[in-house]
Amino acid sequence: MHRIAAFLLLSLAALACTARPPTGAERKAILDAARAVAAAKANQPVRLKVESLFVDDGWALLQGELYPAPGATLDWELTSCAPGMSKGLWVVLNQADGPWQVRLIDICDAEPLAWGLHHYGGIQWPCGVYEGMLSVDGKDLEAVCRARRKTPLRPGAARIPGVDPR
Repeated sequence: MHRIAAFLLLSLAALACTARPPTGAERKAILDAARAVAAAKANQPVRLKVESLFVDDGWALLQGELYPAPGATLDWELTSCAPGMSKGLWVVLNQADGPWQVRLIDICDAEPLAWGLHHYGGIQWPCGVYEGMLSVDGKDLEAVCRARRKTPLRPGAARIPGVDPR
């Protein structure tokens, strides 16, 4: 009985976690993992410009852009990006028992990730990684996630009237 109670308390605590910026060492590990996969997809060395990076319950969501390695130019013809396409970057990473692993990446995203989450199973990661993301219709995705999962909103997060909590 005590084990069940402890498990439930830990589960509730995990659900209530909020996003946080990564620590210095954690940020470096996340960026190193993302950079390696981005460079492989771009077929050339790259640097990452981070626009947002949040960590929640072993998951991280990075949004930004690719830049050339120092002293180089980025040759988009070496990539799978369509000519003239926006070059947005987003990466979903997970850390279980070891280093951060890239689970999803797009190096030439034409739209913000939040507008196309349905292509990736919808809102499926810990709610905190959606901090600051707005859906195509302007809804705060972290608030939508927490309403659906009935988890507490972080202080200052928007409440979405009429969101179905299922």
